[in-house]
Amino acid sequence: MANGAKTASTISRAAAVNCAEPVGVMHFCHLVVILLDVARAPSIMENTQTDNHTINPKHRMMLGRLIGTLIVLGALVTGILVWRINYQHPRTNDAMVRANIVGIAPEVSGRIVELHVEDNQYVKKGELLFLIDPRPYQAKLAQARAELLLAEKDVDSKRASSGSADNAIERLKHQRTGAEA
Repeated sequence: MANGAKTASTISRAAAVNCAEPVGVMHFCHLVVILLDVARAPSIMENTQTDNHTINPKHRMMLGRLIGTLIVLGALVTGILVWRINYQHPRTNDAMVRANIVGIAPEVSGRIVELHVEDNQYVKKGELLFLIDPRPYQAKLAQARAELLLAEKDVDSKRASSGSADNAIERLKHQRTGAEA
């Protein structure tokens, strides 16, 4: 019995070290160790009618069938658990991911303030995907309008000064023609 307990603790330590081993395998191993201990126990296998400790064939056959059935069921449950875990969390050492990725680029740069799509969402041509922060562009537009207004005022003042210069030239021409006459 002590040997069986030692084997059970060795199996559970090995199962604790190997994290990839499913929990069902650990329970199955414990069950097998317990059944082997039961099989070694003389009280179950002992023939009560004789004193020479011969094994009762009925008990032995039932125990063999029980152990065989439990091994098959344990293997089946363990296989299902392993398949389920590997299906939900596949792993490999040389994995590659392939995907159809379409890059999108705006005509202007800036921070995205609203995102109207999610990953793998189907979109149509012309559909709004995201909204870029308009504040920097509004500030630049206001600055450009102010500069345009200043340039228009400068042009108006130049026209006004050129108009007064034209008047001065006309006056000087009249004075010269009056002086020559």
